[in-house]
Amino acid sequence: MSSSRIGGTLIPPGSHPSNQVGGKVYTPAASYPSKSDPTKGYNVCEVSDGTTSCDCLGWTRRNPPGGRTCKHTQDYEQTLRADWNAMNNGLPVPHATFAPEPVVQAGVREKGGSLPDLIKKLEEDGVK
Repeated sequence: MSSSRIGGTLIPPGSHPSNQVGGKVYTPAASYPSKSDPTKGYNVCEVSDGTTSCDCLGWTRRNPPGGRTCKHTQDYEQTLRADWNAMNNGLPVPHATFAPEPVVQAGVREKGGSLPDLIKKLEEDGVK
């Protein structure tokens, strides 16, 4: 069991709610920082069918013949998945690093809305 090569941290099983989409359950498993924007991050989820998913553009926009992949899911599967599975089975993982704050799943993120709605909200908040 080793640490992530690209800064990933584990999300302890049960600490964040799972999300059900299309008959599959997505459970947050790891969080990765964005290289280009320090205010953003990406989440890798364990899927009930045994696969992993990510909410980064690489994973959501790429679907090669071998299946979806990105550097976050690859890193998670190679370096963090064994630790997450051990924790999911109630085993201690003393060397594990954890995500410092709650993670919002991709399917739950709030959308910005339409421009007229945004302008109305800004006016209500007193921004001109």
